[in-house]
Amino acid sequence: MTDEESKQRILQWQNRLHEAFDYNGFLGGKFLLGTMHLEETVGQLFVQKYHGHRLLTDAFLDFFAETLQTQLASHSQYGWPPNEPNYALILFMYLTMFRAVRATEVLSVHGYPLQGYALQRSIKDQAFILCAIANNVMGFNEMFGLQDGLTPLRDEDNRKIAANRMKAERKIRSVIIGKESGLSEETQAELLSWEQLFNFETHRGLFTLFDTLKDAFKGKLVVVGPSPDETNDAMFFNRSNELNWMILRLIPCMRRKELVWSDEWTKKWDLLEESFRMMNGGLADLGKKIPLAHLEMIELKFKFGPDHYYIEPK
Repeated sequence: MTDEESKQRILQWQNRLHEAFDYNGFLGGKFLLGTMHLEETVGQLFVQKYHGHRLLTDAFLDFFAETLQTQLASHSQYGWPPNEPNYALILFMYLTMFRAVRATEVLSVHGYPLQGYALQRSIKDQAFILCAIANNVMGFNEMFGLQDGLTPLRDEDNRKIAANRMKAERKIRSVIIGKESGLSEETQAELLSWEQLFNFETHRGLFTLFDTLKDAFKGKLVVVGPSPDETNDAMFFNRSNELNWMILRLIPCMRRKELVWSDEWTKKWDLLEESFRMMNGGLADLGKKIPLAHLEMIELKFKFGPDHYYIEPK
């Protein structure tokens, strides 16, 4: 098939899609367009109702982006440090986490907080790994399952690497919130429940499913698009504040000390730290147990601040 014939075949396929699904000049205009309008409406209700959360989250993400961009710009100009071979990968792990956090926020302001909640499980895992790196919990190769000369370049090694990586993740979890953490037994139990709730939505979307069944039984399920739900919104923005506070504590650990970090950067970090602490305290004052457990974990395991910088894992 020539290039021209291939282009014509693709064009014919696209035209068939338009013929089947165009409505009033829009592809998907009969059903999808209404859902998209509903996403905007429900998302705006979320933004208006939880204005403080949106202010803090956008400020945090701006700070996160500023730190990443400053570090990336430096390496673009001066290259990567030759004596710290793991630094580039770790910086990209922070970049990956930034994009994941941003993705959850995009979902939340378009009417899908529980879908954002499912992605937060991955963010939690990423934060735990970076916390383990900053605390020098284990060697870098062990953390990625690459000990004993294993390499992902050999197909026969990949299964062993995956098993090693899962073993490392279980150890990290135990050190941060489990039996090896040094946290109180009550806090460990509370954080275990906190963690399991992520899994409930991540695997098979069970919170979303049961919420849909509830609406159906009440006769409220009339559209396929999202609908406002205070419980789902609260689940999302509480976890958002908790995870973002963990990440804020980690952000200094991706900075290279030879760069000049202004007093303004430190002031921004301090303001965000104060803000997340205030959010945590507000929930604790309502008698919630998770904020107190989360605070104990933050103070014991995420003990980082503006006086910390990147240290190469051993």
